Amino acid sequence: MGKLTDWCADQPPWMVDALQRAATSTEIADGDIDAVAHNVAIANGMASDAHHSCSDFNESCLADPANLEHDIVLRSIGPLSGVDRLLEGQELKFALEGVTIVFGDNASGKSGYARVARQLCHARVPVSLRGDVFVPSGNRHDLSVTYTYNERGNDAAVSNVWRPTDPPPDVLRGVTVLDTANAQVYVTDQTEILFLPSEIRCLTRLGQLLVAVQTRFQTEADQLSDALSISFGKHYSPQTVPGMLVAKLTPGVAMEDLPSEASLREAAIWTDDLAAELASTEALIGQGPLATATTLRRVADAVTSVVNHAAVLFRGLTDEAIERDRVLLAQQHAMRQLADDLARSQMSGHPLKITNSDSWRAMYEHARAFAVEAGLHARDEQFAIGDPCPLCQQALDEKAASRLAAFDEFVRGRAIENAAVADRQVVSRLAALRIINPRSSEDVANTLAEFVTFEGGAHAPLATDIQAGISELRDRRELLIQAFEAGRMSEIPTLAPSVVGRATTLTDGFRARADELLAKDDVTATLTARMQTLRDQKTLHSQLDEVIARRTTLVRRHGCVKSVSVLNTGPVSRLATTIRKELVTPELSARISSEIAELEVDHIPLKFREASRTGVSFFEMALDTDQQAAKQQVLSEGEQRALSLACFLAESHVAGRSSAVILDDPVTSMDHLRIQRVAARLAREAATGRQIIIFTHNLLFYQEIMRACASANPPVPVLPCLIQKSSTNEFGLVTVDDQPWVAKRVKERIRHLDETLKAIPDDLPRDSDSYRSAAKNFYTDLRETWERAVEEVVFNDVVQRFGQGVSTMRLRGVAVSDDDYRIVFFGMKKASEYSGHDRAAARQLGMPSKDEMRSDLHEITAFRATRQKAIDERAKIPAALEEPPRAAMA
Repeated sequence: MGKLTDWCADQPPWMVDALQRAATSTEIADGDIDAVAHNVAIANGMASDAHHSCSDFNESCLADPANLEHDIVLRSIGPLSGVDRLLEGQELKFALEGVTIVFGDNASGKSGYARVARQLCHARVPVSLRGDVFVPSGNRHDLSVTYTYNERGNDAAVSNVWRPTDPPPDVLRGVTVLDTANAQVYVTDQTEILFLPSEIRCLTRLGQLLVAVQTRFQTEADQLSDALSISFGKHYSPQTVPGMLVAKLTPGVAMEDLPSEASLREAAIWTDDLAAELASTEALIGQGPLATATTLRRVADAVTSVVNHAAVLFRGLTDEAIERDRVLLAQQHAMRQLADDLARSQMSGHPLKITNSDSWRAMYEHARAFAVEAGLHARDEQFAIGDPCPLCQQALDEKAASRLAAFDEFVRGRAIENAAVADRQVVSRLAALRIINPRSSEDVANTLAEFVTFEGGAHAPLATDIQAGISELRDRRELLIQAFEAGRMSEIPTLAPSVVGRATTLTDGFRARADELLAKDDVTATLTARMQTLRDQKTLHSQLDEVIARRTTLVRRHGCVKSVSVLNTGPVSRLATTIRKELVTPELSARISSEIAELEVDHIPLKFREASRTGVSFFEMALDTDQQAAKQQVLSEGEQRALSLACFLAESHVAGRSSAVILDDPVTSMDHLRIQRVAARLAREAATGRQIIIFTHNLLFYQEIMRACASANPPVPVLPCLIQKSSTNEFGLVTVDDQPWVAKRVKERIRHLDETLKAIPDDLPRDSDSYRSAAKNFYTDLRETWERAVEEVVFNDVVQRFGQGVSTMRLRGVAVSDDDYRIVFFGMKKASEYSGHDRAAARQLGMPSKDEMRSDLHEITAFRATRQKAIDERAKIPAALEEPPRAAMA
């Protein structure tokens, strides 16, 4: 048997059933919460209307679909529509094996494509794509992303379209993304271990299930506590048996100390003989000071119990509470209507536009609420031209009104979620109203009966007002329940002024008079005690159903509190820790240490720490110190980035998958040597068969990746891609299998210059601004090509920019003649004349013709060919030149 099966042997049936439910599902469903709540309630002595039998745990059910997805090769992203300011119709393709390195300068659109990858694939910190914020919402295109992939081992390409109403594609869950935001997670806090064996994932879901059930019982316990907070039993004497029993019917009394139903019924027995005894006892002491004092106190206590009851009821039924309920129902109605409209729109094939900014949505919701408070428009009414803007309070023109209308339509994209929230709020409020237990008119009348006739009926009008007030509160409660059940608020009259103050003043006077009488009287207490017992017994008899109902509520509350306690997730977390330390921790810890050494962060004292909370597993590479210190305050930015990359690669390795890894500028703030190590590490990862996709604007890192892949044995395939801004300020122009200009060699630059020259129209006037701009761009690139030629074909790459050293062996091919110097000098001089240098007014030169430009291009083309041939000839110099001369022999 496995550890989970062994653990079940010591667990109650409901816990075993909950584990089985967690084992056979990937998400916690309401049905599972209902079933576990029922089983826990039964186990803790509470009644339940539903029936859910407990299942045994079957360890063979642990197959977790989340761990069974196929490894994915991401083939391309695009075309895109409506994403940021990215040019539409572009497709960014990726190498099916090896490394894809996507280079883009700042403000080229590279980060936009990186955000798209983060939206589609797995990222610890999610992102929400958005449209072009500089385009009016009514003119924006619908946001969508096409992506293409294939399962490893199956070359059949599959293309899908993602839209904002869709969740991230399940099929791309195994493709992981590391960018600045996700890298920071590994530094700032403990990190959830996402890739875990099925046993631990099952325990994680079990912890989530227990927390959900625990929350349900805690909510019910809180509601029952509110209902039980109403003052009860104050009119009973604390010295009588009925009084002592009723006094225990409070939330603070332990379950085992609650009076039994049988004891309450026994104390409430009332017969004709007891009634006669009460009359006789009352007759004996009926006219004495004690009798009068007792009557004063009894009447005061009776009135106080009713008034306190009314005060508690009043708290939840004030005019302000009614107004809040009215708003709540109005919001529910509005949210349901929005949800219905959204559903109809989706069914008709016209999805609504949705933005992705939570902060903007909150701001607009507040603006809308302000418009309602100002009496401008109801929440579901659109703004019209001329209305004051709820944000800037300027009159709306046609465009602004249209924009706000678009905002309203956008907000409805959240309607389903908002409607669900409103429904839950209404259900919670309705439950709270139903728990309120107003005293019946008959009970109130019985309690105030003596008060009505006391002192010749002088207080009857106040008694009538008290009863009317409670009746009004009772009616208001019923009207509210009906309103919530119907989903709309009816007209509810304003509450009459409270009589609590008048009644309190009167009862305080009764007690003061009673104290005066008792201070001057020594009437035997025996008859009084017996009389009070009989009276309490009679009162309990008339109030027995209400008392039994209160006891039942208390029992239910104790059951809820006990259920909250037994649903503690501590044992689940401890079991998850035990299994994790056996199956995960050794490999993950060792792998992280290996990656840290690989990236040269092992000079920092670090220690691997792990924890479990509510069944969720976490890890952290913490500073190995006994002082409190945050890593981000101790490590440099480069060290933080290297540590994050080490944890990311280690976790991805431990996951046992080979789906693509996407990295966005992974070497931010790193020095040259660590950049080399990262490049070498990623090249080795690609050599294992994993698809590596890198976005970067760092040319040094770009060159190191190219060099690391080329020097690997065997070499690792690389697909360079460019994302650029066009000459017309279009962002996200994609070129696949192309390098940035600064990385191109002379031969590639000559090819580019030839294409540039061909693109200049033959009939374009030489004195036009367009021709002048094209010629200047051509000669600027030509000048840079001459400069690169000096490095590459004159000095045979002995010394290279972004290189790691000096290639002395390549000196074999270096020989610079006077003709070489002359050709380079005049080629550079001619290119510099037209490449943008400002000239004196008396020395203005006409623009060269296309034939002249073609001749200048031929000059460097021929020079490269001639020099390459000379380099090849020089390389044939015998190796004897590298040896000492042979000595002569005798």
